[in-house]
Amino acid sequence: HVCKHSCLLSSARFDSWLYLSSTRVYGNMPYNTLANEDSVIPVRISADSVYDLSKLMGEAICLALQDKNIRVVRLSNVYGTGQSERTFLGSIIYELNKDKNVVIQESADSVKDYVSLTDVMKLVELIAISGKERIYNIASGTSISHEKLAKKLMEISGGSITFIDNSKARIFPMIDISRIKKEFGFVALNLLDDLPEMVDLTGHQNKTGK
Repeated sequence: HVCKHSCLLSSARFDSWLYLSSTRVYGNMPYNTLANEDSVIPVRISADSVYDLSKLMGEAICLALQDKNIRVVRLSNVYGTGQSERTFLGSIIYELNKDKNVVIQESADSVKDYVSLTDVMKLVELIAISGKERIYNIASGTSISHEKLAKKLMEISGGSITFIDNSKARIFPMIDISRIKKEFGFVALNLLDDLPEMVDLTGHQNKTGK
């Protein structure tokens, strides 16, 4: 995100440069605020913040150059069929298909914004080719609690999902997507609507060993 990125930006020839950052950079903002591209981002130094800080440094390298064709997108939690089991959502789906029983280490009150890979692919192309701004949030603009996610997954799979008592709640601020809505007419897909297909396909892959 930093050294190689800086080297490439200073030496490569390109018509458009789009850096993929993350909405995790908003993680230290109050949960009851709306995080937009112009928000002042508070920074907390800790072992958990190394990734977030590297993303902010990557953004800074881009924005330090006065070139309108160098842009940044801050991606929310991307989901899609064949979700990697290394992700939060993917690990839950994997365990449901494997054992029909999942224990989540975070509070049921935790919330995240999930954006479809289908939406991401469309927007990344549009922004890279014709984006008028330097920074864009790519998110659904809707926060989904772990409790609501678990309820839907249990309904689909017939499995069991429980939460550890007194576990930590991770609550991210609401992500403002007005910029992509206004410029590209964006209407987000909804994770809860797409979950049945994701669970079915992931289960099939696990059973066939593919």
